[in-house]
Amino acid sequence: MITGNPRDTALAMLKEDKTADEIAEVTGLSEGEIAAIAQTEELTQHHAKQRGRAYLSALAWALKSDSAKIRTKAERVKGDLDDLVATRQKEIEAQEARAQIESLENQLATARAKLRYATTGKKSPLPSTGTDSKKERDKIRAWARSNGYEVSDRGVISNEIRNAWNNRDQAQDG
Repeated sequence: MITGNPRDTALAMLKEDKTADEIAEVTGLSEGEIAAIAQTEELTQHHAKQRGRAYLSALAWALKSDSAKIRTKAERVKGDLDDLVATRQKEIEAQEARAQIESLENQLATARAKLRYATTGKKSPLPSTGTDSKKERDKIRAWARSNGYEVSDRGVISNEIRNAWNNRDQAQDG
């Protein structure tokens, strides 16, 4: 039994790396209440790491168990974890490749626009990268409206407006 505020006790125990079960036993709080305290106090990452260490420890124990049933279960879990790690790595590599492709496509489009200008003398709009944030798009829209352009609240911002936005400093100087 504890004396004092169970929340304060739970918080102190969270900071001492105690498990949720240990905290619940001492304070009488539910796991949900303990989780809420941990989240409120921004201690959830810490507990996630602790839980991860507990999982790894349990897996190591199970792989060495005298019980064939426990070892078999541990091997299955280990195999599933290995599969998840490999799948995650492939997804990370795919995301990186997609980002690289997008970057290279933007560079190629810019180079093509520059070549067109160099060979024909006609300026063509540089392509949009499409990577600006909502905040940036909102800024462009607000600027466009204040400068007499018609622009929608959503969707793609036209190249005409993007070019005007990109060249706004030159227009003010001239």
